[in-house]
Order: sequence, then structure tokens, then C-alpha cells
Amino acid sequence: LQTLRTIMLSGDWIALTLAQKILNDFPQAKLFSLGGATEASIWSNFYPVTKIDPAWKSIPYGFGLSGQQLHVLDTHGRPCPVGVTGEIHIEGFGLAEGYLNDAEKTQASFFIHDSGRRLYRTGDLGRVMPDGAIEFLGRKDFQLKIRGHRIEAGDVETNLIRHPEIDQALVFAMPSADRHPMLAACHTGRPIPATDLKAWLGERLPRYMVPDLIVRVETLPLSANGKRDRKAAAAIVAATKTVVSDETAAPATIAHDLAPLADLWANVTGR
Repeated sequence: LQTLRTIMLSGDWIALTLAQKILNDFPQAKLFSLGGATEASIWSNFYPVTKIDPAWKSIPYGFGLSGQQLHVLDTHGRPCPVGVTGEIHIEGFGLAEGYLNDAEKTQASFFIHDSGRRLYRTGDLGRVMPDGAIEFLGRKDFQLKIRGHRIEAGDVETNLIRHPEIDQALVFAMPSADRHPMLAACHTGRPIPATDLKAWLGERLPRYMVPDLIVRVETLPLSANGKRDRKAAAAIVAATKTVVSDETAAPATIAHDLAPLADLWANVTGR
């Protein structure tokens, strides 16, 4: 193995510990991370890993491959400034023509931007780093309905990983003690009292977007194809914390009882 010249890792989230181990064990090899979408010929971006920045949450998603380009755009299709979260779009030779026999899905995902360029809307959240590389932040379309509120899991995850002691985070719904859905999260990084973390999130998010249950794990569970597995994470959290405290359960029950009123208010006011 000491004759290896190039090592490539592929996935949305590549653990810093794995990359560091490879750098230590194979110093003679060049290490690259790769990512992308099936709709853009599998790989669309790369990042040459020469050292691990302690400020990273995972290995950066990176830069567009030759003939391809990545864009982080806001909801109006405008480029996001450095450090601002937006949706990742892919441009270039690797784009598919569309989805076979599915014109509606094709039209929703592939479009002509105002610039005249044809782009693929990935549904992934990201932000541009100071060096121009893109940081992957999670999926945009994991929407959860908790106590009458629709919550984008990616929005909560993005705020969680902004905490200096948190490396990665995963947000999902799971049953509370009274069997109603509640918002839960698990994270890697240093141990932080859940009450402190909830208070920190409460300064940045509406109360209904602050998870009722937050548990630290050693690593986030992944599916067979390397994607973060919310179902497995919920099972881990349930096994870790099988009984929800009265302090957590009570607000959930009250808020659930108010959900029909909230829906009525939304229908009347349009908000």
C-alpha cells in the first residue's frame, strides 16, 4: 500500500478523523474528496486535502471539476455572498438531459438561469468558503411537521453546526412520551449540556424550531450509500434516551393541543 499515489474519498460528509488518518498513514499519496449528483454524471466537485483545518466541520465539498461549475444561489437565483447559506446548483458538460418519462420533475430540477446558463437544482444546502470552495450543509427538502409547524431540518442543522463545539448535526422527528411527533437532534463534537444548547439555539431560531431532545453521539449514522441516515439516528437517540422528561414533554403536549388553532389562524390570515 505504500506505493499508492492517489486516494479519493466520495460523499457528502467526509469525517475529519478519516481524512487525518489517511494523511498520517499514506503521506506519499495525494488525497482528494469528491462529490456531486447522479444528474450531473456522479462527480461534479473535488477538494485536494493536504491538511485538516480545525475550523472545518467535515472535509469541504470543494470546487467544480473541469468543465463543470458549482453555484450557491438564494431563493431568487442570486449568488450568495461568502459564508451565506443557499442552494447548490451545478452547471456544465455533465448535466443530464432530464428524467426519463418525467417531464414535470425535469422541469422542476433543470432550468435556464437568468444568466442564460442551464443549471441543475440539487436540493442541497451549502455556502461558499473564503477560498472559494463550497461547504456542504445538508439537504434542503427534509421538511418536518411538528405541532402544526413545518420545519426544514436543514435550517436547524445549519444553525447547530455554527456552534463552535459542534462538528456535525442531524435533525429529525421522533415520537415523544405521549406519542406525538417531537423535534430531535443528535450531534458530534464536544459534550454540551442540552439546556445550554437549547438556550443558544433559542437566540437564533423561533422556539418551535429548537429541538426538544438533543443527544451527542460519537459519529452520525450513514446509510449503505454513504448518506446520513435519519431513521437510524432516531433509533440511536431513542435507545439513548428512552424516557422524555416532564420538562420536555409538557410543552410538546400543550403545543400539540394548540396545533388546530394555529392551522385555523394560518388559513384565515394566509400566514
